[in-house]
Amino acid sequence: MPFFHTKAQIINKLIKTMLKSKLTFFLFLSLIGNIMFAQTVSKYIVVDQFGYRPTAKKVAVLRDPVMGNDEAESFTPGNSYSLVNSANNSKVLTAAPTIWQNGKTDTVAGDKVWWFDFSSVSTPGSYYVLDVQKNVKSYNFDIKEDVYNMVLKQAVRFFFYQRVGFAKKQPYADAAWVDGASHLGPLQ
Repeated sequence: MPFFHTKAQIINKLIKTMLKSKLTFFLFLSLIGNIMFAQTVSKYIVVDQFGYRPTAKKVAVLRDPVMGNDEAESFTPGNSYSLVNSANNSKVLTAAPTIWQNGKTDTVAGDKVWWFDFSSVSTPGSYYVLDVQKNVKSYNFDIKEDVYNMVLKQAVRFFFYQRVGFAKKQPYADAAWVDGASHLGPLQ
């Protein structure tokens, strides 16, 4: 028997071994199914990275670069978009995207734009926007009442730690970020 095996031999042996255990085989098929049919994140489906409040207007922007640094790329959205609950992958809303300004190119962004409005969804949770035909999606985002609380907390921390002329001490500063006053001398 040779020391090395062909890919076909290895796969054949793996399948035979897994068939001995139905559970292992089922898990293998589930994994392969998820790998084969998983959506990839598209940079052309733009959502609010922080998320949305339940009663806010919620629109995903679908962009086709026309001018600017990515003008060599293109994206034409499919005819059907879905808002998908990322916890269970169930489609919550499906609709056609709406072209913006009759297909004009936005002069600031340099993009031709479509909108996918999902403002009617107000149930808190984690979601993503899916282009059904192209099988590409947005990044995950949250819909919840306090969606901006963490953003505000991090912004205030940023300004606190960047402030000069005073010491950052506990309990206001984390032990890892305690720092003495800086820029106290002239022309600093």
